[in-house]
Amino acid sequence: MWKRLLDWLLGRRPAAPARPAPVARPAAARPAPAPAAAAAAEPPAAGPAFVEANPEAERRLLPAFDTLLFGSDERLPAEALNPVERQVYAQVEAQLKAGLAPDSLPKLPMTVGLLLRELQDPLGSQRRIEDLVRRDPALAGDVLRIANSPAYRTGEQPISSIESALRLIGQEALKSIVTAVLMRPMIQIRPIYFLMFGSLLWDQAMGSALAARRLAQAGAGEGEAIDPFVAYFAGLTHSVGRIAIFHLVADTFAACGAPLPPRPHVFRLLMEQYGSILSATIVRHWGVGMQVPVAIHDQSRIAKGESPAALMPFSRLLYRARLLAVASLLRREAQWEEEHLAGALAVHGLALWQCPELTGLARGS
Repeated sequence: MWKRLLDWLLGRRPAAPARPAPVARPAAARPAPAPAAAAAAEPPAAGPAFVEANPEAERRLLPAFDTLLFGSDERLPAEALNPVERQVYAQVEAQLKAGLAPDSLPKLPMTVGLLLRELQDPLGSQRRIEDLVRRDPALAGDVLRIANSPAYRTGEQPISSIESALRLIGQEALKSIVTAVLMRPMIQIRPIYFLMFGSLLWDQAMGSALAARRLAQAGAGEGEAIDPFVAYFAGLTHSVGRIAIFHLVADTFAACGAPLPPRPHVFRLLMEQYGSILSATIVRHWGVGMQVPVAIHDQSRIAKGESPAALMPFSRLLYRARLLAVASLLRREAQWEEEHLAGALAVHGLALWQCPELTGLARGS
């Protein structure tokens, strides 16, 4: 299990037969997954050249993930909600418009904040990083388990110390491992309503992180150098506002004493309108600089119809990463035909084979 998780985090995939030509047939053809070696050897834009772009499918791709999240494609405008739903909608919207108090925003785990600052500091010492990991027993245990996995352990003797584990794993791998391990409890929430909500939202966040890092590594910043880990962090955290809204709506429904479980309409309406904006506010409150919050906030501009081409390269990269992650999940859940997925991605010169680690993203992983 840990080897598989580590492979996803580091962008690896198991050895496989050589990949055929990426997309050499019409849009109905299914793009074959690419092994890591072949994917690295080919230019990222080579595959989609033979796929007909489908702008209508691209427009429907991200909303299709919301349908998957809530288990329903039924959509109601705010004025069509029942009286209890209208009350909840109005109360939560008023809070979001007024701005949530800083102490009510989700907190970045302290160890993540401290460790990220050390990892970004070129003068940060290995010793200080070791001390930070030791402060969190669960994190230390996870690091040791990964260091002892077949992917890293080369000798017969088990690795029993944090020092040797961190030397073996290295700082680059440590960034992804630490961030994913400690952010997961925040994103993969308990399914109070909509059984698969937390699990699917985590899968989409993890997929967006992996795809964003892959695009940054491939130089998809269109002339702007984007740090792969910063791209990874943006992908992982771009939906934290949705988690905050989920809790706000659930708590408001409970306070109203509603006799029946809420329908998805209030959640969906508020998340579509305010999810990216609140995510940007939360991440900015964590003090990680402005590059990530701006890219996350720009996702709301795209949702309102603004062309990604009008936005900064990092915002476009994050949007493209989200498309890749959602396409991968819709394929995994057999929700869309391959030709529609390929056509939607081709609008932005993308294909799923460009991010082979997404093919190993198992449900709730």
